[in-house]
Amino acid sequence: EREQMRAEAEGVQDHPSELASGGFWASLFPGHPYGGRSAGTPASLANITREDVVNFHDRHYEANRSVITVVGRFDSTHMAEAIQRAFAEWGSGESAAIPRSRAVPAPADISGHHIFLHSKADITQAHVIIGGRGIKIADDSRPALDLANSVLGGSFTSRLNDRLRVELGLTYGVHSSMVPLTAGGAYVIGFSTRTDAVARALDEALAILGDYRKNGPTDDELASARAHTRGAFLDRVQIHAAVAAEMAATVFFDLPEDNTTRYFDQLAQVPAEEVRAAAQRLPEDDLVIYIVGPADIAESISHLGQIEVLSSEK
Repeated sequence: EREQMRAEAEGVQDHPSELASGGFWASLFPGHPYGGRSAGTPASLANITREDVVNFHDRHYEANRSVITVVGRFDSTHMAEAIQRAFAEWGSGESAAIPRSRAVPAPADISGHHIFLHSKADITQAHVIIGGRGIKIADDSRPALDLANSVLGGSFTSRLNDRLRVELGLTYGVHSSMVPLTAGGAYVIGFSTRTDAVARALDEALAILGDYRKNGPTDDELASARAHTRGAFLDRVQIHAAVAAEMAATVFFDLPEDNTTRYFDQLAQVPAEEVRAAAQRLPEDDLVIYIVGPADIAESISHLGQIEVLSSEK
C-alpha cells in the first residue's frame, strides 16, 4: 500500500492541475493542517511506520468520534436494530467525542498578494488558481455568499466564464467556489489558459473580481443565480450518498438539525442587499495566486507584484 501511495504522490508532478491545487492550499495555509496534502508526499510516506498507522487508527476510529448515516427505503426500527448488532462491539476510546470542530487551530492571517510560479517547462496550458480566505462552515451568510459566487464564477453563465471563455477565448472554462471549513476556508477561482495568455487572463479575472466586489450582481443576475443554485441543490439531494453526507456533516460539525432545508429556503429568501454585501466580502486585497507553467511567464506578470518561482523539486 505504501508503494502504491508513493507512486501516486510522485505522479502528481505529471499533473499540472494537481500541482496547482496542492501548491495553492499549501501557500494559502502555510504550516496549517489545511495546507497539507492529505495523500502525503513521497518523503512523508517513507517515514510512516506500521506503529504510526495502528496508533492513528486506535485514536480516531472510535464510536464516539464517528457518525453513521443511512439513506433509502427501509424500516427504521429494523435498521436501528441491525446497526446496533453490527457495531455492538465497537467501543469508545479516551479521545474527545465529536464534534471535533473546536480542535482545529485558527490559521495565521495572510496579507497582500502572494504570487507563486511553479516552473514546469513541458506544458502548453498553464494552470492558474486565485484565491483567499473564506468562511467557517457554520457561517450564517453562506447562502448569500453562494449566490454571490454563482454570479461571479460559480455557473456556466457567470461573469468570469462569459468574459474569459466566451468573449476572449482565453480558456475552456473558469470556475469559482466557496469552500467553507471549520476554522475558516477558502474562496477559489481556477482556470487553465495558453502559456502566452496567462497575464491577460489574470488581469481580466482580477478586474472582474474588483468590479464585482464594488457593484455586486444585477437583479437579473441574482434571479438567475437563485434558480441555478437551488436547482443544483435539488439535483444533489436526489443522490442518496449526497444526502447521507449532508446528514453526517450536520452531526459532525454540530450544525442545526434543519441546516440543509433552511439553507435551501434561504437561497430563495435572502435579500438582494445581503447578496451584494456578501460580494464585498470576497477576497481581493489578500490573495494567493498560484500558477503552474513555464518560468518565462514571470516577466509578463511582474506587474502584479513580487513572484516566487518554485521548481518541482522544491
